[in-house]
Amino acid sequence: MTEPRQRPRKTGSQFPPGELANYLYAFGDPGPPLANTIETLDAIVTDFIIEVCHSAAECATYSRRQKIKVDDFRWALRKDSVKYSRAMELIQKEKVMKEARRAFNTDKEQAETLKAEQREEKAKQRLAAKKRKKGIEEEDEDEDEDDEERENETEQTAQGGKKKRRSKKGRSSGEKQKSTRKSFFDDDSDGDPGPLE
Repeated sequence: MTEPRQRPRKTGSQFPPGELANYLYAFGDPGPPLANTIETLDAIVTDFIIEVCHSAAECATYSRRQKIKVDDFRWALRKDSVKYSRAMELIQKEKVMKEARRAFNTDKEQAETLKAEQREEKAKQRLAAKKRKKGIEEEDEDEDEDDEERENETEQTAQGGKKKRRSKKGRSSGEKQKSTRKSFFDDDSDGDPGPLE
């Protein structure tokens, strides 16, 4: 297998000298580092990054892929346990940060969707409140009409007359209407069907 072609590097340091000086100080360098030390560290870090990327690219070509994945870098660092564990730690932190971003995502589409859902919920609540209010008013009207009809029926039965039929006005939809046809056995008298003809 051929080694991936290296692109020409720019001359000079690849990393800012101030950052490399801070790294040296963080790892125990007592004072301001020499310019040669910074250049040497820059060359070492650059070569290390290039070598790791080449070995990750080699792993990708063995897998018959043209693009490098994170797993390829894991394979490239598998022999050095310290670097491998640090890489795994950084990968885990990246996953946690992605989940946190997802949780606090303030994307415009999601905000608009949430507002639309809230508007729909408020409209449903208003409609339900109106239906409840109308239902209570209709029940009150029905009760008033029923009371009037009962009074009329009691007056008529006291007078010995026929029972008044209920008017269609004000009936609830579930109430069955009485039939206007008389049955053969219905009679207004005392239960005697009369003579047979």
